[in-house]
Amino acid sequence: MQIVLVLERFINQNIFFIILKVVMMVKDILSEVDGDDIFLLANNKKVSSIKELYVLLQRLDDKIFYFHVNEEKNDFYNWVRDVYQDKKLADDLLWCTNKESMIFCLKSRIEEAERASLFNLLPSIEVQNTKSKKQQTSTPLNTMIDIDQLRKKSEEKLVKQQKLSKFSNIKERFNKLQAKKIRKESSVDDTLQKIRGVYGL
Repeated sequence: MQIVLVLERFINQNIFFIILKVVMMVKDILSEVDGDDIFLLANNKKVSSIKELYVLLQRLDDKIFYFHVNEEKNDFYNWVRDVYQDKKLADDLLWCTNKESMIFCLKSRIEEAERASLFNLLPSIEVQNTKSKKQQTSTPLNTMIDIDQLRKKSEEKLVKQQKLSKFSNIKERFNKLQAKKIRKESSVDDTLQKIRGVYGL
């Protein structure tokens, strides 16, 4: 029961922070930029917001558009990426090669930002602590596992494995040494007989 409450609280807090992050991004997307960050079109028109860019693109001459967007560059992508730091919109604009697709991307992002800005109209609610005094005092977690007993068993297993591995290494070394000794002392036939005797063949 307590785990369910903790998970529910965690999910609610994360959703709140995600919504808050979206709302904070929206303020940047819908706002106008300062004088240094204003985008200057080739026809000397100034663009100070994404909404303004959307409106100007609808009436913009194709020659001017293709001056800013061509195989070598995409000035609108650079402006949105550098000034607004909106990676999602910038990535969408990067792939736009004509006015219609760019207008569509801008329109969808502006509509998304306006929908998210509706959260600003909601009345602010102070987050209250829902824990009772009884729940605020922390108690140790009761489990069915005895940690000390588990540690002791794992240490015993490790000791057994180490003993077995030492024994098997000694046995292997003994057999190898014995085989070398047998090989040095006798001929091939005698060696085969001794090996058969050692291994019981």
